[in-house]
Amino acid sequence: MRPPQSRKITSRNLKLRVQQRAINIHGQKLNGTRLRASAPGFLRGYLALRGFYILIANIRIFHISIVTYITAATMSACVILRRRATELSGTYKDLEAWQRAMALVTEIYRETAQFPREEMFGLTSQMRRAAISIPSNIAEGKGRFSDRELGQFLAIAPRLGLRVATQTAIALNLGFLTDAQAAHLASKCGELGRLLNGLFKAVRKPAA
Repeated sequence: MRPPQSRKITSRNLKLRVQQRAINIHGQKLNGTRLRASAPGFLRGYLALRGFYILIANIRIFHISIVTYITAATMSACVILRRRATELSGTYKDLEAWQRAMALVTEIYRETAQFPREEMFGLTSQMRRAAISIPSNIAEGKGRFSDRELGQFLAIAPRLGLRVATQTAIALNLGFLTDAQAAHLASKCGELGRLLNGLFKAVRKPAA
């Protein structure tokens, strides 16, 4: 027989080992693995309940993420539809593209008034006709009965702006415009073209 003192030491070591084992099992994550049969029953139940709570928490986080994404997408769609309704509401005079095109026409007339008289039926006439056609197409398209018809007229307007920009470069090469005047008109044509392209995309985009 072992001495009583040795038995007490052995019992103490066994108790420490059991406690250390319980701590190790408690620190492990439950990823579908089975607990060893030697683990205490209450500890297995605690860890199983803890894993269940973790699963529920992950499901709630996933649900919140889905709801947040759907809400953000819905709000973005509403903003786009509201912007489109604002852009296309009212008459053609309320369209910013038409207003910018009208301002470009005025500037083209003022600049071409200084061109030589022999260009009255040449470059002067070409630039004025192209510039006038831009707001005219926007107004005529806005007066149509559908967005599709409006889109057809809006598709023509940017090409006319490119025509004006090209003719401006020709006038610069011929010495009819200064560098500053040509750069200003080219900048106006570029801004108007980007605005018309955005309006065209808004018209052609499905409402639903």
